Amino acid sequence: MSHEISIVDGVAEAAYALVPAWHGLGTVLDHAMTSEEAIRAAHLDWEVDQLPLTAAKPAEDGGVWCLPVPGLLANVRKDNDRVLGVVSKQYKLIQNHEAFNFMDCLLMDGVIRYESCGALKGGRIVWLLARMPEEFEVAAGDRLDSYILFHTSHDGTAAVRCLPTNV
Repeated sequence: MSHEISIVDGVAEAAYALVPAWHGLGTVLDHAMTSEEAIRAAHLDWEVDQLPLTAAKPAEDGGVWCLPVPGLLANVRKDNDRVLGVVSKQYKLIQNHEAFNFMDCLLMDGVIRYESCGALKGGRIVWLLARMPEEFEVAAGDRLDSYILFHTSHDGTAAVRCLPTNV
């Protein structure tokens, strides 16, 4: 699947304002979303737990020895116990609700609304896209809309990013 939208128990973890995405997955609302609406509509109201990593070694009695792996943790979704990634103890976990709170602080005036948000790869990556109120005309009839894109990875493959982008 080229879209890589997370689908958990048959539910796509994505939400869009007004227009569905090309793949047709996710919830489409008839208005731009607030952060509370967005996190619920995209089914992102789950958290990630960090658990000590262990290696399993078969024991002579048929049991299993669990050997600790120093300095490493497993990031695990609390709602379905899926391992999202292995990270070092220095990795700072940012929960989905913290990401939305961060964006809300940036967008404090209430003018900006979320146009899309969701999870990719089973929840390993979470994104939020908010439209800015500014609109520019580059040339006659050539409009440029401004957005803020926030994304983070729960698998440790990418840093938190908050980027301006245009369409």
